[in-house]
Order: sequence, then C-alpha cells, then structure tokens
Amino acid sequence: MFNGSYSAGGQLSAYPTDSLSLSFTYLLSYFAEDDVNTTSSNGSRVASDPFLDAATLRDSYALTGDWRINETFHLHATGAYALARAQGFANPANGDDRRGLGADLWTWAAILSVVDIFKEGAVLSVGGGQYVTAERVESLPGDLRVPDKDTPYIIEAQYKFPLTDGILLTPGFYVVINPEGDEDNNTIWVGALRTTFKF
Repeated sequence: MFNGSYSAGGQLSAYPTDSLSLSFTYLLSYFAEDDVNTTSSNGSRVASDPFLDAATLRDSYALTGDWRINETFHLHATGAYALARAQGFANPANGDDRRGLGADLWTWAAILSVVDIFKEGAVLSVGGGQYVTAERVESLPGDLRVPDKDTPYIIEAQYKFPLTDGILLTPGFYVVINPEGDEDNNTIWVGALRTTFKF
C-alpha cells in the first residue's frame, strides 16, 4: 500500500439450505501507473487498461451461488460489476489529466458439473460466460480508446477422469467468441489434454 498496487475487501455468505450457498463480495483495488490490469488478464485489452496506463481505482461487486442439486449435479454461477476510475495521468504522459474518467466492467459465468459420470470420482463440467467487458469507457478528445464493440463469450467443457488412484486425465476444449470484444475477429477453438500425477 506504499504507492504500489493493492486490494482489500470482504465477503458475506449465506446458506439458505444445506445444498445452497450464496455470497456477496466487495473488493477495492488500486492499480499503480504502469501496473494496470483491472481484469486479472481475464478480459479485453480495453477492459484490462481502460485509461492508457493511468493509475486506476476499481470497486468490484460480485454475487456467487453454488447449488448442489443432488448427489450428481452441481451448479455454480457468478456475476460481477466493477467501476474503474482513473487516478492520474496516462503513461507515457501526454499532458492530459485523466482523473475522474470512469469505465463500467461486466462479467458472468455459469458451470454445471456432473459427478461420478461413467466412473466413480470422474467429473464432467460444461460452462460458459462473458469475459470481462468494458461496456462504457470515458475518454478525452483524441484518445484511441472506445468501449468494446461486441461482447466476448467463452464456452468450455472438460472431463476429469481418474485413470488410477495416482493419475488423473482431463481432456477439454473451449471456444472464444468475439475475441477482444470484436465480432470481426475469428472465433478461437482450443483443445487440451492435462495429466495430473499424485504421489
């Protein structure tokens, strides 16, 4: 907190039933000049640095729910909004004070997991959501910075399969639609196979 980046916040949780949990999270984050990443690398370039490297203060609000529907199905969902506010000059400095400029950042995700499918200990998960998106960005005349034109989405699936007690195979894939918040960008398809060894 000595002129560097920092975060501080709190969480309030409620458990209406044994199978349902709800939580509200607030986080205040300060990103020092040249160290701005308001999306934790989970959003577009505009959403990650809306004020061209100017120091930024971010207020984040998130709601999260976990519902164990039964012994087989588990649903997790979260949604978040953040207000980012510029705290100084852009770097490299161009003589313009950006204090007071704001940006609205939004994201959400949902994942449905199926437990013990085809084998005890195996988990199939299918989910999707919206990458952190800058829905509004205030700028100065001449700035080459505008809100994301389109909403970037991700759809993903993975299957955790315990091959043995010590080896876990996780094949999966994900699709990114409208990368960088621009529908003119090609859709990204990625497949992966992860192997975990336990000793």
